[in-house]
Amino acid sequence: MYEIAQVFGTSTKELSSLNGIQNPNLLSVGQELQVPNVANEEIATDFTIKQVLNADLTAYTAGPESTGKAPGHPAYGITASGKYVKDQHTIATDPSVIPLGTKVYIEGIGIRTAEDTGGAIIGNRIDVYMNDLSAAIQFGVKRNIKVYILEDSKAASA
Repeated sequence: MYEIAQVFGTSTKELSSLNGIQNPNLLSVGQELQVPNVANEEIATDFTIKQVLNADLTAYTAGPESTGKAPGHPAYGITASGKYVKDQHTIATDPSVIPLGTKVYIEGIGIRTAEDTGGAIIGNRIDVYMNDLSAAIQFGVKRNIKVYILEDSKAASA
């Protein structure tokens, strides 16, 4: 819950109080959370945790070391969803596990959107997009990281 509070620029105390949560360690799948209105995120302020899974994380860039495409290539920086990659936003997933367009909260990383795929991204593996190659290399492999698959509560109730 600490990471969720940080993403929305609030405290765990405020988040707990706003949601009537006695024990913040007991978030569960499908639990709807109210968060204070914050302008710095693209997601709705109300969301439901649709699913929780553990995933292995790696990082990638738009460059030839990750995609085989160099700047100047017509598809450079374009994801499988047709959008341009965006630092602090884009992830590559296996669409059979996390469909394209899905927002997720990755512990220690923050909220990201599944917009890309990759040949090596199979099952519970997520590739986090980064602009900087050295940062992507330094990121390495992070194993068994908790990932919350989010659903906009307004869309879910429509």
